[in-house]
Amino acid sequence: MISVCESQKSASNSVTTTNDNMHMKKVFDLEHNLDARTKDKITLARSWGSQHLEPLIPSYWDKAEFPPKILSSFRENCPSLLGYTLPKQYGGQGYDMMTVSHISRALASIDASFTTTLLVQYGLCAESILLCGNEDQKSRLVPSLARLESMGCFCLTEPQSGSDASDLRTTATKVDGGYLITGSKRWIGNGMTAEVFVVWAKNMSVKGHPVMGFIVQRSHQKNKDAIQTRKIEGKVSMRILQNADVDFFEAWCPDVNVMGDHGT
Repeated sequence: MISVCESQKSASNSVTTTNDNMHMKKVFDLEHNLDARTKDKITLARSWGSQHLEPLIPSYWDKAEFPPKILSSFRENCPSLLGYTLPKQYGGQGYDMMTVSHISRALASIDASFTTTLLVQYGLCAESILLCGNEDQKSRLVPSLARLESMGCFCLTEPQSGSDASDLRTTATKVDGGYLITGSKRWIGNGMTAEVFVVWAKNMSVKGHPVMGFIVQRSHQKNKDAIQTRKIEGKVSMRILQNADVDFFEAWCPDVNVMGDHGT
């Protein structure tokens, strides 16, 4: 009788364990409920990453450098992933947040530094323009960022105050036709290669010196020393992502590149 009871108990435990395992498998199978289109995007990201990105990681991790041709490879082989976080109207793919999250996860499973480079480009730089910019700024700047034809960065963090936007030292001073931006930013992803700098600074020409967004473009600078960048060396993580110290010395920002109402 004891043997029968123990046998039944063992069988019951076995069924419970099997059910638990099946449940946990579903919990961690993040893709089982996705539609075919989304799965195709994930497969493309994973396949490209395994074939083109992963073989480069060991050597470029050691050198703490960004593979110079990897963005070109991504453009050529993954056209349906260009601007994958951005709306179609401005050169993106118009994917929903679930698809965006899975594409990011698939790329990050190969290398998080590369994925962060894209998310700085799309999620910080381009998205700031979409959220705070006017229609001219969106249509003029975001499509080239989406296609990775120009690189962008997001300049908030400063050496003295970190990312505390209420204590920024960078200033914007009004002059005829635009503003002169002066100050220092730190830990700026994509800062070494950026053409488009979304800079958060205090508008010294408005009462109360409100913090505003200024789109500074490297190609607009008559003085080549107006924007100076220095690579931050010795990082332990995100080594392929190129973080920089960025100094602005009266960098030019035309009125058409000021985000929001700059008033008087």
